[in-house]
Amino acid sequence: MGTFLLCSTLFSPQFVAWLIPGAALALIGADWIVGIGVLLVALLTIAEYVEYTPLLALQLSAMLVLVLRNAVLAATVLLALWRLRAGVLSKRGALPTLRVAQT
Repeated sequence: MGTFLLCSTLFSPQFVAWLIPGAALALIGADWIVGIGVLLVALLTIAEYVEYTPLLALQLSAMLVLVLRNAVLAATVLLALWRLRAGVLSKRGALPTLRVAQT
């Protein structure tokens, strides 16, 4: 879902809510940094609402909130994908080898 948000031309704030269940699972699991990243994206999205009128006026502070939110989302997605890939690769190495029974 995070990758969809990054690649989409429309980043609607309610789409961030779709990331919250995954963040909750990450927070109770061993991947708490990804959960913190998603929560930070959610907080920055709320801050974007506060800065919405200045954003329409292209004020620097509002644009920085938007850029920071997008950068945190990109970093969180990349970290999640990297950790997912690392977990899959480590599990591949942990698979038992098949042995042929000799008769």
